[in-house]
Amino acid sequence: MTAGLRTLEGAFRRHREVSEAPGGTLDEAVKRLPELARAARGQRLEHGDILEEIDALLAKLAGKEDTGPADPEAIRWHVGRLQESIRRHLAKGGDFLYEAFVREEGGEG
Repeated sequence: MTAGLRTLEGAFRRHREVSEAPGGTLDEAVKRLPELARAARGQRLEHGDILEEIDALLAKLAGKEDTGPADPEAIRWHVGRLQESIRRHLAKGGDFLYEAFVREEGGEG
C-alpha cells in the first residue's frame, strides 16, 4: 500500500507542478477568463491540502503517529477520505477547464 501511495504522491506532485507552473494550466485559464482567478486559487489550495492528506496517510502507514500502531479501520477510512478529496478535486478541475477552454460565451438562446 505504501508503494502505491508513493506512486500516487509522485503523480499528484507532477499534476500540481504542471497546473501551477508559470504559464501552466491555471495561469492560462485565468489569462483567458480573469473571472476564474478565485477558482484557480481554490485549485492551488486543494493541491496542498491533498498532498498533506497523502503525507498524513503515509505517516499513519509507517506507524509514526502518536496514537500507536496503525489501525486497519482508521487506514481504510483515511484512504476513503483521500479518494473522495481527489475525486472532488478532479471534478472541480474538469469544470474549471471546461469553463476556461471549451464553453462559448453567448451563443443561441
